[in-house]
Amino acid sequence: MPFFKTEKVSIKTFQLLFLIKIAATMLLYLIYTRLYPDREHADIFKYYDDSAIMFNAVFTHPLDFIRMFTGVTANSRDLWHYYDEMHNWFNSEMIFNDSRTMIRLNTLLRFISFGNYFPHAIIMSFLAMMGLTGIFKVFIAVLPGREFVMTILVYLLPSTLLWSSGMIKEAFLIFSIGMLIYCIHIYLTDRKLNAIRIAGTFFFGFCLLCIKSYVLFAMIPGIATWIICEKWNVKRAATALIVHGSYLLILFNVAFIFTHHSVPISLSAKQNEFYLVAIKEQAKSMIQLNQLDGKTNSLIKNIPEAYAVTLFRPYLGESKNPLILIAAFENALILLFLIMCISGLRKNWNFNMPSIFYLSLYFSIIIFVLIGLVTPILGAIVRYKVPALPFMLFAFFCLTKSKWVYYCPGKLKGALFF
Repeated sequence: MPFFKTEKVSIKTFQLLFLIKIAATMLLYLIYTRLYPDREHADIFKYYDDSAIMFNAVFTHPLDFIRMFTGVTANSRDLWHYYDEMHNWFNSEMIFNDSRTMIRLNTLLRFISFGNYFPHAIIMSFLAMMGLTGIFKVFIAVLPGREFVMTILVYLLPSTLLWSSGMIKEAFLIFSIGMLIYCIHIYLTDRKLNAIRIAGTFFFGFCLLCIKSYVLFAMIPGIATWIICEKWNVKRAATALIVHGSYLLILFNVAFIFTHHSVPISLSAKQNEFYLVAIKEQAKSMIQLNQLDGKTNSLIKNIPEAYAVTLFRPYLGESKNPLILIAAFENALILLFLIMCISGLRKNWNFNMPSIFYLSLYFSIIIFVLIGLVTPILGAIVRYKVPALPFMLFAFFCLTKSKWVYYCPGKLKGALFF
């Protein structure tokens, strides 16, 4: 595909990366069939299994299928007997129900999979691969010459590799994020606006809204900053601060219209909900967070610790199973990487960094803080931060000019690049 062709990276590299991703897809399948065999609660199976109920309606009640799939009169009581058979259709606390999006997506794939799980997993892994490649191409356009290290940071971190593979929500989330910023990048590069690019931007934005609305809301001010800074000669750091500050202030004041609760109360309720789930499921990786009391002061006070929790935990000393242990080693390597980036801070460094730097920095901060405030389960923290992780690493990578950022072993460079 032309999408996977870049000037400095061979197509063989992307082929190899996709084969590695397929291996991760199979590993995730083994994890959820051997280590955690409860299929009803297995993330890679629960939406797939629910989609069979909707898909079977095609042959018995086609009109019911159309209504459920399109959402037109989908809440009618006469359809509830389908939803009662499903385990994940109802999720009233979401503005946009991402569970229904995944069920509908699996239903669509059943027309070509004939009820076999693996086509679903492979197609979703390929979509995630496209999303990661969109992110990679945007980053490399800003930091040319750093392809080798950037390949590792975007594609090969264990958590990103595993939790964006297979029929899992994060895979479609990364696809939506990557393609959205790639569409915007293409427009900002050649300044040519056409119907296809407009439609693509709105389509991927809508996908993001349906699968994880809070991720889109976290990206909007960064995207606005990116576009403003690229189109007009303005001070980027000041613009980013003003745009994000104004946006968050507005969001805090209008959130009540959509959720009927203030932001501090909503986050406090979400934290309590996570604790109830952790206790009910007897989560072995549950940790104790500072309790939110629904007040703004409590929320602001806990922001620094929330960011640190998401960034650094699990620690090596609190690893109780192989997956958590791998995540702990990954966090240790990330800490080393951050130290190396800061130690090689650009000489004569100023705040006029590339525009995408500010999107990456603020987006990763917002997501990390939200996760650290409400998620008391280490396994969930590892998964939820995956979409923001490449952006956080890229932001730090922008800060350094050390020679190691351009390093690539000679033989490997000949095999993978050019």
